[in-house]
Amino acid sequence: MVKLIRFELRKLMQQKSFYICMAMSLLFLSINFTVSQKLSTFMNVQSLTGLDAIQSTIGSLSYTLILSICIALFITDDYAGGTIKNIFSKGYSRTQVFFAKYIVSLFGTLLFTLVCTLFSFAIGSFLGGVGNIGPRFLLTMICQILLLTAYHTMYFGFSIVLGKSGSAIAGCIIMPTVFTLLYSLFDSWISFSNFTFKSIWLDNLLGNLSKAPVNSTLLRQSALFSLIYIILFGTIALILSQKKEY
Repeated sequence: MVKLIRFELRKLMQQKSFYICMAMSLLFLSINFTVSQKLSTFMNVQSLTGLDAIQSTIGSLSYTLILSICIALFITDDYAGGTIKNIFSKGYSRTQVFFAKYIVSLFGTLLFTLVCTLFSFAIGSFLGGVGNIGPRFLLTMICQILLLTAYHTMYFGFSIVLGKSGSAIAGCIIMPTVFTLLYSLFDSWISFSNFTFKSIWLDNLLGNLSKAPVNSTLLRQSALFSLIYIILFGTIALILSQKKEY
């Protein structure tokens, strides 16, 4: 298992698409900061600080979109090329392959995010100063990491089940939108005074966590539903991957 993880890690570090996706994400972040700076100057409001930039880094649609493509390309590489059979021939089980790919792709996701976050902090600090740490800043970062792990698990699940890069990328892009529409339909059918189904979906939780200030209720919701989605998507993906034919 350790050798398999090392193999997957070496493959990730050598994969060109990983660095291309990271460069694209940094480019979009640069564009976002440029637009934000122009708007701040036009509206005569304070620019984003470095700490504000950290909190808002992973909240954009472009970030999660590029991340989904990066994960899909990495996971499907062995399946699309047929080399997955060589891995199985060495005695590794489907479960071992599943968790090795999950661990390494999660590591890649966190590394991807770390680079983008440090970039955002540097640009934000240059434009508006470092800023002040709010009372819930660290808890917000922890919840964002949990939500990011939930996103990763969802993208990983689509990729390992679908197998082909084109199908996996399409699934990672389309299915989150489908989930959003389904939650909206549930809200139209079932109405509660202080609750909406859409409010517990990943996009909504992450979007709210990317804006200051953040209240304790949102933090609890984010942590709880992140864990639920991680377990749900991970379990479904593991079960379906065991039945997949190669």
